[in-house]
Amino acid sequence: MKEKAYSIFVLFLLEVLCARFTNAQCFLKSSTSYNADNKITAQITNTYVGKFNLKERQQNGGGLYQSNAFLEYDAQNKLVSTAYKNGDKTIKTANAQANKEEKTNQIGQKSVDEFSQNGNSTVKTSKDAQGNINRVESNIFEGGKLVSSETQNAQNQIVSRETFTYNAENNILKSTVFDAILDQTKNINNVYNSDNKLTKSEILINNIRQSTSFFSYTKDKLTRKETQDASGQIAYYQIFEYSKNSSIESNFYRGVLHSKIITTFDNKNNPVEIEVFNEKQKLTQKTINTYICK
Repeated sequence: MKEKAYSIFVLFLLEVLCARFTNAQCFLKSSTSYNADNKITAQITNTYVGKFNLKERQQNGGGLYQSNAFLEYDAQNKLVSTAYKNGDKTIKTANAQANKEEKTNQIGQKSVDEFSQNGNSTVKTSKDAQGNINRVESNIFEGGKLVSSETQNAQNQIVSRETFTYNAENNILKSTVFDAILDQTKNINNVYNSDNKLTKSEILINNIRQSTSFFSYTKDKLTRKETQDASGQIAYYQIFEYSKNSSIESNFYRGVLHSKIITTFDNKNNPVEIEVFNEKQKLTQKTINTYICK
């Protein structure tokens, strides 16, 4: 089970790292991760059709985890259906209609998501096969930006609520997340410099400060991030170094090197190789990416 969980985590990490840098005109074709013994631990393969519409996505983690997605589009390149399979077994299907998405899971249970819009507000209502409401998600936008989001359960009780405050440059100044299950409110307060770069981010839970992060830049590039704990001590920090076609991210915990990530880019600034090293600077993971570009 630990190996399966690790494989799933690696797949997630691949997506995050690739999305973090990938050129907007390029699309990930494949991403393969290897362990220290050069054995494949996780892999993503994407197939596109038409105007770079994702047609099929294959994911696997060394044979322990596999999930394939098959997508269909109409003549206007609008997604109309998605099927998820584990091997030959269908896990879930989703068919998009006007303001509605029908789903069927691997044991045949059906559900429906219905969507509505009223001005700057959108509502997603989730129902079971009998038409009973089990979840309602409401969003409010201002100037194209999400300012609040609320989720209610079948009993019309608030499960969670999020609110966002922006500055004139559309940067998030404050986000507030209320979790009714934990009876907890989390606030994140951000500060930006005159170049709209994030310089400080403070996290509070129930108005008690948990951590504060500080960001330093050189010529618009992030060079250091340090995070202080509730007592004001530096818990961990990151050092970022750059060259023409690579970057190095060194991570320290309580002043001791914890890991290092070296990323190599192609001439379109896509990350084509990502190497992860442990505290002894031994290679523990390597990821190779390929792309197709417009």
